[in-house]
Amino acid sequence: RMFQNRAKRLLEEWKANKFPDQASLVACLKEFRMLRRKWQELKSEQRELEIQILEALIKNYPTKIF
Repeated sequence: RMFQNRAKRLLEEWKANKFPDQASLVACLKEFRMLRRKWQELKSEQRELEIQILEALIKNYPTKIF
């Protein structure tokens, strides 16, 4: 949420031809990279959880259906 607000503010500054300084741009890029890394970690955790669920289903699935 904080990143989105900051990105919106930067976009408004650009539209008004008030370009942000380099330090602000670097900070935004670092924040974006950190958020992307966290997103990748969450996706990885989700995949691991899905695999565990599937393994449990396969293990506990009855061998005889009929």
